[in-house]
Amino acid sequence: MKITNVESFIIHAPIGLEISDSHYRMGHWGFVGLMIRTDAGPTGTGYTGTHCAGDEMIKQTIDKYFTPLLLGENPLYVKMLWDKLHGGNLHQVGRTGLIRLAHSAVDIALWDICAKAASLPLWALLGGAKAGQAIPTYNTDVGWLHFSISELIANVERALE
Repeated sequence: MKITNVESFIIHAPIGLEISDSHYRMGHWGFVGLMIRTDAGPTGTGYTGTHCAGDEMIKQTIDKYFTPLLLGENPLYVKMLWDKLHGGNLHQVGRTGLIRLAHSAVDIALWDICAKAASLPLWALLGGAKAGQAIPTYNTDVGWLHFSISELIANVERALE
């Protein structure tokens, strides 16, 4: 199996209620994503999330720097490709921030291909939860700084339900 095409895209989704933290206010979520196509059929989709700032830089990182390293490679060699992207030309530019956001979207798409090739849901391929076991979860969307105390309490109660 070989990677034949990588198509990146940007989606901005309004969240309906403006939120803020200690740095900025936002009314949209950004999603930079990509689809990795193969010659054997499976297509992988990966996303990374933003607050709609810098999305074009993440997309450019995928298009200009990661795509040439991926084309022609076997997408099932996820660890080898992770190392190739991590140790590539951008290693000295940054090992965090937008480089890692772009890398995360690629990694998710590669794992998506692996799960499809194995005809398994990704959670099962990765050895996920067993039947009847609880899965720990968390929610980071209940406590934005501009919420009043009563809004915070209502959000926590709603999340616990």
